[in-house]
Amino acid sequence: MAGSFRGGVHPDDAKALSSACAVTSMSLPPEVILPVRQHIGAPARVIVEKGQQVKKGQMIAEPGGFVSAAVHASISGTVKAIEPRLTPAGSKVLSIIIESDGLDEWVEHLTTPRDYSNFSPEQLRTIIRDSGLVGLGGAAFP
Repeated sequence: MAGSFRGGVHPDDAKALSSACAVTSMSLPPEVILPVRQHIGAPARVIVEKGQQVKKGQMIAEPGGFVSAAVHASISGTVKAIEPRLTPAGSKVLSIIIESDGLDEWVEHLTTPRDYSNFSPEQLRTIIRDSGLVGLGGAAFP
């Protein structure tokens, strides 16, 4: 085969487990753990406190430096803890743990339409920075 190499790894794709299943919505997890360092840059600065109520989409950590990205709540609920937690990469990172309230409520300003054509370039840069948008190249540059 052209362009192939000897001894390549071809693991079983295990598609038989789900290929005949319908797509369904997942239930809300009881809690989420959100590391404040999710990219190659500086960790975000935590802006919530233990015991605080948060809503889905709410910024919970703001950019903490030149190369840093905001972190937002992925569920609504109560901030259960702010402490180092182990990541899939094997390192401990300061994380915000949110206990779900089961309501999955969005923060209000995210559901209100905005006319971006009237925003100044500075306002647009702030909105983009605060969105937590990062690249998909692996280092997740903001």
